[in-house]
Amino acid sequence: MTIPFRPSVLATEPVGCVGVRKRAMRAVRSNLAVLCICALSACYFPRQAAFEKSVHQQVQVNMRVAAAQENLGKLKLNCYRQGPQLDCARTIESLAPPITCVQHVVLKPSEPGQLVAEIRIGKISCLGPFG
Repeated sequence: MTIPFRPSVLATEPVGCVGVRKRAMRAVRSNLAVLCICALSACYFPRQAAFEKSVHQQVQVNMRVAAAQENLGKLKLNCYRQGPQLDCARTIESLAPPITCVQHVVLKPSEPGQLVAEIRIGKISCLGPFG
């Protein structure tokens, strides 16, 4: 008695390899999806040093408060008077990762000349996975 030759049985891979290959492809697809979402959305990760550097490039002590306010506007910070000082803030929202961060700068003017006497840059505060 001869056993019939069935190529479909001999050509199949071991069962364990199929599962591993499928899981690997799923992982690649999900990582690719996250990467695409990050690339297409407004990704933001708080970088305190870069924020401080950009503020110091725009605002210096002894410059006119009006000019300092205008320059901070270039960084998209909105400023308003809080007593004698000027509070400036910017809210940044990101989809991937889902966080909301606030950048904050306080300018203290000198009384007679309305020049910037002090610049206080607050720590970036965030709500979300990193905050």
